[in-house]
Amino acid sequence: LGMTASFSSSERAALERTSDASSRPCKTRAELFHYYEISKCITFVQTGNHQSVTLQFPDELLPDAAAVASLIEEKTQSQPYILADTSYGSCCVDEIAAQHVNSDCLIHFGPASLDPGLRVPVLYVFG
Repeated sequence: LGMTASFSSSERAALERTSDASSRPCKTRAELFHYYEISKCITFVQTGNHQSVTLQFPDELLPDAAAVASLIEEKTQSQPYILADTSYGSCCVDEIAAQHVNSDCLIHFGPASLDPGLRVPVLYVFG
């Protein structure tokens, strides 16, 4: 075990991780708005005049990702991109992936390391 083990999951754990897409954490639109702080997300996108938004979810919240993306797109007219490939720890902000899609900002959902966004503005939503 090197120093990197304390900062990331093992590649075996990442490859063997499963997710049950049939059990969405939020069942209703009202639950989505509350849990994912959609109003806060909308304000962040609109205030920054962001046209493309990367949404990063930990694996256990991925079942809600499409619904959250739809709400943000509907309310802001921005283009959402969902990151669904957690390769390190889900707490790590993946600004490089956001740059690959030329995203203007990134919204990180779930537990986070709270590193400041250096490449794109980052909003943290803890749920």
